[in-house]
Amino acid sequence: SAANVAVWDTLIPPSKGRIAGFGGHPKGATTILYSETQWLLISGGKSGEVCLWDMRMLKLLSSTPAHTLNVRALALDSARSILASGSSD
Repeated sequence: SAANVAVWDTLIPPSKGRIAGFGGHPKGATTILYSETQWLLISGGKSGEVCLWDMRMLKLLSSTPAHTLNVRALALDSARSILASGSSD
């Protein structure tokens, strides 16, 4: 699918700033969260899926059907070991 989550480096010119584009959400992404200690980008989609992206390798680690409707919120606990997601369902 087309990229619907993009990562940009804002310190370089915009024409060269896009460093990654991910397309793990068939109907589009609705929320994202970044874990700097684990180098993970976590995204939630309109179809209820939650995707984990490895920012070192720039690849999808997993996609989980977490909800039946769009993911509206993502949160990690302080130890970065528990992910919570909230949805319209």
